Amino acid sequence: MRAEVESTINEADTEWARVSPDQFALRDLTGFDSVLGNRLARAGIAAVGVGAALAGAKLGAVIGLNLGLASGPGAIVTTIVGGIVGAGVGAAVNPLKGLVDSWILGQDGVLRKRRDQVAGQIGPLLDELKGNYERTVDERLDVLRGRLASARAQSDDRSARLEWLADRSTQHSKGLHALIRELDKETTSALLRISGRERLARSLKRATRVPGVCILAEFKDAAFSEAWLYPPDIGERLAGGRAPDAGGEAAGALSYTLGLVDAPARLSRADAASATICVDDALPAAITETWSYALTSHIGRNIRIESTRRTSGL
Repeated sequence: MRAEVESTINEADTEWARVSPDQFALRDLTGFDSVLGNRLARAGIAAVGVGAALAGAKLGAVIGLNLGLASGPGAIVTTIVGGIVGAGVGAAVNPLKGLVDSWILGQDGVLRKRRDQVAGQIGPLLDELKGNYERTVDERLDVLRGRLASARAQSDDRSARLEWLADRSTQHSKGLHALIRELDKETTSALLRISGRERLARSLKRATRVPGVCILAEFKDAAFSEAWLYPPDIGERLAGGRAPDAGGEAAGALSYTLGLVDAPARLSRADAASATICVDDALPAAITETWSYALTSHIGRNIRIESTRRTSGL
């Protein structure tokens, strides 16, 4: 059987060697570079792949018939041999197809064709990728918006609580300030009664006490003159003042300052909101700052006391 197969192969090689190469020339094909010729050539090459296998099988059958192997195991062997030959021809079809495309379409055409094929394959993938990306971005943005909304709600809640606490603190501060002022008034009245100054105690309207420093007391007109001419001895220096005219509260700080010092004092600047008083004496800065703070708290205006002379050694 091996001898028969080898003999068949040798005869087939001899037969193919007798075929002239001119029989496969394409020069006689009219309009080879035309669209119709392009299609015919491509269709013919595509058919070669299928026809080659069938022709190979048919060739194997013919060989088997000539050798007397038309049936039985010999027929199977010759058919297989023919199929191998046909497969070899079909394997050469793909390179031939690429060569024909290069001849007909040219390099630019082949590249354009390949770009179109790649675009057709990659386009849907890019669309799917774009859709997934946009969907992911939207989901992330939704999560971020939710977090920002939650953070803003929490911030608004904290701001509302802080405003409530600030209002409460302001109310408590006002209430505490009123209590301290009432306590200062009652303390000053008690000290005046203890010192035997009952009339001054009854005439006292309001007072601001700086323990160990001074007491700022507002009296009615007659009591103010009495306190000015006959200062009471209550253990702390008392500076009296009278109820100022409307809009002149800041200027009213001068009468209190004259009760605090024995040196000349003048009003340097005054308006509805503030006043500056200059004292012609050498006063320590700590004293002038304490008096300024006490007058600001007592009158409700920004009061500043300045010394026109420098203190020696301080």
